[in-house]
Amino acid sequence: IDADFASTATNTFNVRAGNGVRIEADNNDNGLQVINSGADGVGLYAENSGSGKDDATLRANNNETSGGVTAYLTNNSNYATVHAYNGSNGEVLYLQNGGDSAGGGGGDFIKAVNEAQNDTQFRVTTTGEVYSDVGFNTPAADFAEMLPAVSGLAPGDVLAIGEDGRLIRTTEAYQPTVVGVYSTQPGFVGGMPVEGEAVGKVPLAVVGVVPVKVSAESGAIQPGDMLTASSTPGHAMKALSNAPQGTVIGKALEPLKGDTGVILMLVILQ
Repeated sequence: IDADFASTATNTFNVRAGNGVRIEADNNDNGLQVINSGADGVGLYAENSGSGKDDATLRANNNETSGGVTAYLTNNSNYATVHAYNGSNGEVLYLQNGGDSAGGGGGDFIKAVNEAQNDTQFRVTTTGEVYSDVGFNTPAADFAEMLPAVSGLAPGDVLAIGEDGRLIRTTEAYQPTVVGVYSTQPGFVGGMPVEGEAVGKVPLAVVGVVPVKVSAESGAIQPGDMLTASSTPGHAMKALSNAPQGTVIGKALEPLKGDTGVILMLVILQ
């Protein structure tokens, strides 16, 4: 049957079926082609009340086992090729690789290629490893490790190792167990579970620049001064030249204006 429908009405072609509609084409051309030549309205609109992947609003399957592609999208505008939106609290993008369930590892979850050079720029494997041709950029300036800690600590606190191995707030000058500073906004975090919640742990800044609480207990702090723990709980102070080995936590990048405050510090544990 070769049918052509034309109309100026709202619905040019309206089909109602109790068990759905099937369109099958046994050729090398398009099975179904939908074109909207107008500037307004969508080319293809689908609506459904089902739930889960088995009752998805739009589902496409490709039975080709070698080189088959389920969806290929092109865009000639300066807007995004794909715009995904979730009006509730579910994931916007959920990726699943069937090859991994059989223990074979499967292909990459994500692979970004520079078309001009056919060069892979970025990829994420099925095991969660991330590879990039360039560096990662973030406004934050430190790398932190999630470590067990007592409750009640706050960002900027100077921390030490407690008797049970958990991090505690420092309470004495040149405290020998001092280890660093509670990171305020780390750019990279080690020891964080995939679920994104580390109960009973806090981020300890180990590399980079971090805000730190300071005190003028041993004198005014100027940029370049070495810092160590003070007797003011959770605060650092200027380390004198005879500071015991292992008690210096960093170098001041800003002056302290007043008796106490918060300044930026370059993390240097020595």
